[in-house]
Amino acid sequence: MRSGPASIRLLQLLNTGHAGTLSTIHANSAKQRSRAVHELRPRERVELPYSAIKTNVADFIEVLVHVERRPGKRFISEVLELHGYNPDADHFDFTPVYVKEDRQ
Repeated sequence: MRSGPASIRLLQLLNTGHAGTLSTIHANSAKQRSRAVHELRPRERVELPYSAIKTNVADFIEVLVHVERRPGKRFISEVLELHGYNPDADHFDFTPVYVKEDRQ
């Protein structure tokens, strides 16, 4: 997801207090997507430090599911539980829930 109206809307949806939100974001792995979370930074008149955005995202997102596509099929290759974000170390705290053994 790139910065802009869609990313602003996702941040707003995650912050509304609803019981759940589902979104798709393109990446090669669940961890790769979390590292690129700065792309969620809105460009329109909102100046937030990356650490604040990462902390908020870690507070809002509980599970990252990576779906891979290979010729003729799609499958879940990785599920990570997100526990939080450490701004001092600039590190997300994950627990792998499921990792497909054959990820070639």
